[in-house]
Amino acid sequence: MSKYAVSLLVLLSSLCLVTACKKSDYPEGFPKIHPIQLKVVENGSPVEGVRVTVQYTDRTLAKWGTSAFSNAEGVVKLMTRGFEGAPEGSGVFLLEKRDPPVKQDENGNYVAGNTENQLDDRFSDPDETPFQASIPKKQTGTIVIDLGSETVSAE
Repeated sequence: MSKYAVSLLVLLSSLCLVTACKKSDYPEGFPKIHPIQLKVVENGSPVEGVRVTVQYTDRTLAKWGTSAFSNAEGVVKLMTRGFEGAPEGSGVFLLEKRDPPVKQDENGNYVAGNTENQLDDRFSDPDETPFQASIPKKQTGTIVIDLGSETVSAE
């Protein structure tokens, strides 16, 4: 084998070693997170644009900020500090729905959105929300939050 081939092999091996030893992209002290999927419905129909935030009982988890918005099917994939997933723990789900500050009307004109919370104010109050959160280590099924019956269940 030529000196060039050996040098190339050493360089490639070094790059592989550096890549394998790269530190995690997670911030220091970041909790272990698990993929969690929720669905926001009202009397069985999906609700789009609801921001769901988990307020954990354990305050050390609360600092990481776990939340996400529901899509057109009402599905929410919880994110923690920009990473998909949520730490295991209990607390409450806080829900709010607001229009964007500026949106387009049916004629394409930009107008002010309704930035007031469109859901019952109790849903965004940690002391009054009826939505108890229990984030499992391993999820089986989807956690369903029903605004109409004010319940949390598994699907």
